[in-house]
Amino acid sequence: MTVIAVSNRSELQKALGSASGGDTIVLKDGDYGTINISAKFASAVTITAENPQGATFDQIIMNKAANLSFSDIQVDVFAAYYSDGVALSDSEVDGLVYMRDVDGLTVTNNDIDGGFHAMLLNGVRDFSVTDNKIHTAQEDLMRITGNSYNGLVEGNYFFDTQPEDYRDEGGGYNHSDFIQMFGVNGETPHDITIRRNLMYDDRDTGDKTVTPQGIFISDPGAGGYSDLLIEENLIAVNSVNSIYINGGEENVVVQNNTLIPLNGGGAIIRLAEKAGYDNSGTTVTGNVMKILYDETKSSNIGDNFIYGRDADLSALFQGTGAAWSDFIPVVGSELEALEMGAVDFIADLLNEVDTGGGSEQPATETPTTETPSEPSTGDSSGGVTEPEPEEPVMTEKVVFSRAGALEVQHAIDVVELAATEDLAIESGTISLNFNADRVAGWSGVLSKDAAGYTGGGNHFTIYVANGTLNVRFQDGQSDVILTAENIQTHKTYNVEVSFGDGQVAAWLNGELIGEADFDMSWVNNGEHLQLGALGWSSETGKAGYKGVFDGTISDVEITTMTADAFEFGSSTGAAASVETEEVIVVAPADLVANTQDSDAAALSSGPISPFLAVLESDDTFVTL
Repeated sequence: MTVIAVSNRSELQKALGSASGGDTIVLKDGDYGTINISAKFASAVTITAENPQGATFDQIIMNKAANLSFSDIQVDVFAAYYSDGVALSDSEVDGLVYMRDVDGLTVTNNDIDGGFHAMLLNGVRDFSVTDNKIHTAQEDLMRITGNSYNGLVEGNYFFDTQPEDYRDEGGGYNHSDFIQMFGVNGETPHDITIRRNLMYDDRDTGDKTVTPQGIFISDPGAGGYSDLLIEENLIAVNSVNSIYINGGEENVVVQNNTLIPLNGGGAIIRLAEKAGYDNSGTTVTGNVMKILYDETKSSNIGDNFIYGRDADLSALFQGTGAAWSDFIPVVGSELEALEMGAVDFIADLLNEVDTGGGSEQPATETPTTETPSEPSTGDSSGGVTEPEPEEPVMTEKVVFSRAGALEVQHAIDVVELAATEDLAIESGTISLNFNADRVAGWSGVLSKDAAGYTGGGNHFTIYVANGTLNVRFQDGQSDVILTAENIQTHKTYNVEVSFGDGQVAAWLNGELIGEADFDMSWVNNGEHLQLGALGWSSETGKAGYKGVFDGTISDVEITTMTADAFEFGSSTGAAASVETEEVIVVAPADLVANTQDSDAAALSSGPISPFLAVLESDDTFVTL
C-alpha cells in the first residue's frame, strides 16, 4: 500500500496512472476542476482530502472505471458510467450524483444538495445509499430506474424539494418526488429495500402550486415489481401519494411506516389501479397513516392504524414531522399503546440520544425525553389494557350511475337531474365514455354547473370545444381547465376525472392529460347534473342548459370513498394520480451519440463534455 500526496489536477492524473489497488491518494487543499477517469484497479484505490472538503471538484466522471473510492471531498457532479466498485463517503455534493450501469455502489454519510435532481440511479446493481442528507432539488431527490437491483436505501434524511411552476407563463412545471422508481426499456427495478429514512418537505420553499410526492413506485416493465421492501420510514409530505404503489405484483411489502400529514394533506398510502396491474403481490401491514386507499382490492391488507382526517394529531404525535422526534407517540396515547408504525426505529433513535451516541438519522432538533406514566384504563389489577384499535374499512360508494348508451342529438335527449344529497361529496371519481358525431362548436358531455361562481362556485363541466376535450374545475373564485386536443368524430373515448384533497386530475383513454393542486368540492354544489349539455349559464340551483352534445355518452359513474369506523370524509384515493415521466437519463453529450436513445447509444471515443442532461418526457433536454 502506497500513500501518494497531490496538490493539483495534473498530479492527481499522474497518481491515478501509477496507482495500484489498495493505494491511497491524499488531496491537498485546492480546486481540481473536472476530472475524467477510465482506470480500472484490482481493488479499491482511495482518493481522500487531507482536510474535509478542502479539495474541490467541478465534476468527477468515471467511464468504464473500476474500484474507486472518494471521501471528504466537495464536488458539483459525481457521475459514473459502465463502471464497477464506486464509492463516495463523508463528502459534499452541490449538484448531482448520477450513476448509469454501475455494478457495486456505496454512497454513505454525504450531504447531497441537489440542483435539478439530486441522485439518479439507472441500471445500478448491488448498491447501498445510507446515512446521507439528500435535499433541495427542483425535481426528484432520488430516482431508481431500469435494471437496478440488490439495493439498500437506509438511514437517509430526504428533505425540501423546491419545484418551480411556469404554467401561468405558458410553460411547464417540476414534478417532484422524494424517491421515484420506474421501469426503462422494459426493465424494472427489483430486490430493493427502502428502510428507516426520514422524509420531510418544507412547503415554504418552492412553488406551492406543485405538491411533491413521497415514495412513488409506478410504471414497471412487463410483469410488474417484485421483491421490494418499504419499512420503518418516517414520512411527512403533503401529497395524496405519500406512498404510491402501481404494479406491485410479487412480494412488495409496505410495513411499519409512520406517516404524518403536512399542512393537513398527505399521510396516505395509495395502491393504484393503473395499466392493468392489480397489486396482488403487495402487502400493507403495521403502518400508521391518515388514509389507506386500495383501488384494486387485490392486495393483502393487514392490521394498520388509520387515524383519519379529523384526528387530533397533537394527541398522537410529538410534532409535525420536521424531525424524527416529531414522530414519537404522545405518552399515554392510543398510538403509543398500539406499538404500530416505525416504533423500533424510533426506539433505537431514542436509545442513541439517551446513551449519548450519534443518531443514524439526521435530526433537526433533539427530543425531550420523559419517563412514561402508564395510563389508567380501569384495570383493577393495576395493569394496562391496550385499547382495541378501530379499523376503518375504506369502501367505494357509487353515488351516481347510468349504464348503457345515451344517444343525444336534440335538447329533448339531454338527461337533467336536480342536486341530490348523494352527490354532495368532498372528493370523487367521474368515469364515462363518449363518441361524438360532431366536434365543431361547443357541446357539453357532463355538467354540474351554473353561471359564474354563483351558489358558492365549485362547479364542474366536461365539454368538447372545436375538437378539444376540456375538463373544467372551479372553486369559489377561480378555474382550472385540463385539455386534450385532436378529438375526432365517430371515435369512442374514455374519460376519468378525480378531485379531492386539494388535487384534481383527468385521464383520456388511460393517459393522464393533466393535474393541478386545486381544491374543488361538491359538498355545497347545489347545481343540476346534465348529461349531454352545458349547465354553466343556468341560474344557480335551477334547471337550464345549452350546448347540446351530438353523439353517444355511455356508462357514466360517479363514486366516492367512505370509511366505516372514522368520520373523516371521503378518501383522497380518488384524487389526482400523478404524471410519471417516461424519463431517460443520458450521459454527457460526447459520451453517447446525441441523436440516439441513451439506452441504445454506443460509447464514443471523444472527450467528455462538462455537463449532464436529462431527457424529459416531452423530448426536451434539461442541462444539469
